Amino acid sequence: MEKSVAVLSKLVGSFDALTAILIVYVLTWWDAAPESVQRLIVAGFVLAVFDALLRGLVAKKAQEFKSCRVNDSIIKVITYACGYGVLIALEYALGLPNVLVLPLAALIVYRDGTSCLKHLNTLGVPLQFIEQRLRDWYKEQNPDE
Repeated sequence: MEKSVAVLSKLVGSFDALTAILIVYVLTWWDAAPESVQRLIVAGFVLAVFDALLRGLVAKKAQEFKSCRVNDSIIKVITYACGYGVLIALEYALGLPNVLVLPLAALIVYRDGTSCLKHLNTLGVPLQFIEQRLRDWYKEQNPDE
C-alpha cells in the first residue's frame, strides 16, 4: 500500500498526495467490498444520472429549463461521491466492514428512485403497470402472505 501511495504521489505531485492516498484507499475498499454493496452504489449513481435527465425532460416539457438545475444535478453527484469517500475513510479508521456505506447507498437509491418515479409520472408514463408487476413479483417471492 505504501509503495502504491509513493508511486501515485510522484505522478500527481506532492500537493495532491492526499488525493492520491484517498484514491488508493477508495480503490482498495472497492476491491474488498461485497458485490451487493458495489451494485447498490452503482445503482445509486445510475439513478442519479437518470434523475438528472428526467428532471431536464420535465423542465423542457414545462418550458422552464434553467442551467442552474443542471448544476444542481452535478453538485448532487459530487456530493454523493464525497459522502462515500468520507464514509469509506471512517470505515477504515474505525475498522467497520461496510456498516456506514450501506445505509448511505440505500438512501441514495431510495431517494433518486422515488424522484425518477415522480418525474416519470409527471411526463405521463403509466406507472400502474410497473406497480402491478412489482406486486406480482412480491407475491411470487412471498407465497405465504
